[in-house]
Amino acid sequence: MSLSINNNITSLNAWRNLKQTDLRMSKTMEKLSSGLRINRAADDPAGLVISEKMRAQLVGLDAAVKNSEKAINMIQTAEAALDQVQKLLDKMRQLAIDSANTGVNDQAMLQANQDELDEAIESVTRIAEYTQFGTKKLLDGTLGTQFTASGNTIAAADFKAISDTTKAGGVRLNLTTSAEQATMTIGEGGTADVSFNAGVSFSSDSTLITGGTDLTFNINGVDFAFASGTTGSTMAAQINAYTDQTGVTATYNAGVITLTTEDYGSDENITFTTRDTKLDTTAFVDYGKDAVADVTYANGSTITFDKGDGLTLQDADGNIIVLASAANTAGDKGQVGTLTVGKAEFQVGANENQTVEVSIQSVKAADLGIGVSGVSKFQSLEELMSGENGAYTNGVFVDGDSDALAEAILVIDAAIDEVSTLRGNLGAIQADNLQVQLDSLRVSYENLQAAESTIRDTDMTLEMANFTKYQIMMQAGTAMLAQANQIPNNIL
Repeated sequence: MSLSINNNITSLNAWRNLKQTDLRMSKTMEKLSSGLRINRAADDPAGLVISEKMRAQLVGLDAAVKNSEKAINMIQTAEAALDQVQKLLDKMRQLAIDSANTGVNDQAMLQANQDELDEAIESVTRIAEYTQFGTKKLLDGTLGTQFTASGNTIAAADFKAISDTTKAGGVRLNLTTSAEQATMTIGEGGTADVSFNAGVSFSSDSTLITGGTDLTFNINGVDFAFASGTTGSTMAAQINAYTDQTGVTATYNAGVITLTTEDYGSDENITFTTRDTKLDTTAFVDYGKDAVADVTYANGSTITFDKGDGLTLQDADGNIIVLASAANTAGDKGQVGTLTVGKAEFQVGANENQTVEVSIQSVKAADLGIGVSGVSKFQSLEELMSGENGAYTNGVFVDGDSDALAEAILVIDAAIDEVSTLRGNLGAIQADNLQVQLDSLRVSYENLQAAESTIRDTDMTLEMANFTKYQIMMQAGTAMLAQANQIPNNIL
């Protein structure tokens, strides 16, 4: 072999290998102490880029899981409050059925029922106003659709089926068809729907002349008989005495009795029959007519409300408008109110636009039981109360109007349906949307964490094996360097 003093190549070779072993051992110790395979970009540039994107996604998934959990907690808070509202409504229905038992109840019993009803209705409104999640109110309509009417064109409105915020703002109403009551006339000449035959008339003093026999006919199932000498105003008064049964009112003027249904709409009718020969028509039927309107929202979209009941208008989505009878004239009514569309938006995904929206309408008593079919005496649940908010000063139970009591039960039933439907919707959102999304997020987080771990975490068993190997190589390299440093001594 070649021996030299100035350059010990063997020693340099041993030093170089020992230096590389020392570097590898340092990296292995760093991986073992940190638990990470990639501690700096130089360890695996491509792996670092991929794993950092995964880490960003993991942070988003973790936040989305927490968001979904909080959203579920919020829904559960609202649903628990609605459960209490439902119990109050059930109690109201019990009171209404009890109050309808007029054969047993005296005035004191009815007053006690009314007092309890008033308190229950006030409690419903209090729950709606006080239920909060943090500082966010849940049941007062803030998270739903609210309509504020202006003027006297609309008696009530309920737009809870609208969730599109672009529709918020002024609401314009164009009444294309006026609602009508069923009507008919009885009198002299050919202008009346049912005319008198020869020998029957009203005299100059409005006295009925029938040739000494009764004039008999039937209105909506109730028989009437009027003798000669009865005045037209008396005939009208006797017909009006049975309005509760017939739903028809009568007026007399200038030899003509005009019959009109109390309520508007195609469900209202006058069915008139007679079996004597004093009238030229043995049977006559007239029906009312439902109002039809076009509603234009702030974004310019127009919806036809043609599924209503008399003065109550409804669109295909279930939004309701109740016209004031004084404004029941076809024509453009202009802006009749302002629509506010609110909603709760939950970020339930790790990326943008991965949201779930929830609308919760107001469950205040004034916003329940609006536009119920067949109800003309009450515009909302609140009007069942006594006092200034009620349709009857003493309350529906105390007033003693059997028709009003029957309508009150319909209003309560409608309120029960509205609240139970809302609870069902919230339950569906929780069970079929938020909870499913939450379970999916947890699975995604687990799998993405596993993938990120594969790229970035240290394989401890492999690195311990490397550490042992490099430790032995360090010892061997140190020994060989010492031996290589002794080679120049051989020259001596």
